[in-house]
Amino acid sequence: MRCVVKSFLILHTHTAVAMDSIHDFSKVVLSLDNCIIPSERLRNTPSSRDGCPHDLEVDLRIVGCEHIQTAGTLLRLPQVAMATAQVLFQRFFYSKSLIKYNMMVSEHFES
Repeated sequence: MRCVVKSFLILHTHTAVAMDSIHDFSKVVLSLDNCIIPSERLRNTPSSRDGCPHDLEVDLRIVGCEHIQTAGTLLRLPQVAMATAQVLFQRFFYSKSLIKYNMMVSEHFES
């Protein structure tokens, strides 16, 4: 698969000149067979290694995504932004523990 990418070169005269460049993306294979997170990592998460029960970890992941969705809705963000945030949230907690990194950090200040 070949893709033509338009790029612009800014000259010293502050004029933009369009330049065509061809990039070869033929080595990128996207399918359900090459899952981003291997099944071994899905079962043996950092949270489970730190003693978090599986059911609690699933519940915390769901609550985290619900909070992201609620915040995005209140901020009137596009759905793609909320979905991206939820993916990043999930990916972070597949490499870090929910026990060591509290997802519900809140600070209370007294005046």
